[in-house]
Amino acid sequence: MSSSLVRSLGLVAVVATGIALAGCAPAVEDEPSASPGVTSTATGEPTATGSPAPTETPGTTAPTTDPTTKPTTNPNAGEPVGLACDQLITLQQMYDFNSNVSLLGPFTPKASALSAKVAAFKGLTCRSQQNSSGNALDFSVAKLDKATLEQLANQAVTNSKSVPTYGVEGYFNRANGIGTAQAFSGSYWIVAESADFIEPGDVAPLMEAMIGNLS
Repeated sequence: MSSSLVRSLGLVAVVATGIALAGCAPAVEDEPSASPGVTSTATGEPTATGSPAPTETPGTTAPTTDPTTKPTTNPNAGEPVGLACDQLITLQQMYDFNSNVSLLGPFTPKASALSAKVAAFKGLTCRSQQNSSGNALDFSVAKLDKATLEQLANQAVTNSKSVPTYGVEGYFNRANGIGTAQAFSGSYWIVAESADFIEPGDVAPLMEAMIGNLS
């Protein structure tokens, strides 16, 4: 056998052996790549956590007010009188006093008038007019508690002169051309104001009429 044939046969044998060995080698698998990022953490059932009950903060206690110190400027001190102007002084009573006076009815007093204070106490304010002179005759009444009446009476003592002829605790004062009469009867504060009231006796019949109608 020639040497060239022997090399050829040997080469074939080597190639065949290499192929056989390659078929028997295990396949190499790629390493699994780690997934980026998401990690799953096992958690238990959620535990309900309630908000703590709010703590009540005690409020500030309002100061106790002594009812005997109620200010006279408090409009809640009064209550409606429950009369109309022609019931406070009837038309006949006014006619008997002066036939030349006409009833005008309820009115809104000027802030400077004492009747404005009566109105602030939910009082009744009424106006009549002297037909010849045109002068107004104002009559007003408020229904008040005892403490407020005492305060008003104390003010009247300071600002006016006592009048015994009204049949109840009464006062009269004249200032700035206006005569003002006051009377305190039961739970009522009665006020009469007019330029026509020069002296306490000028309004006495009407004060007595109002006191009687409120009794």
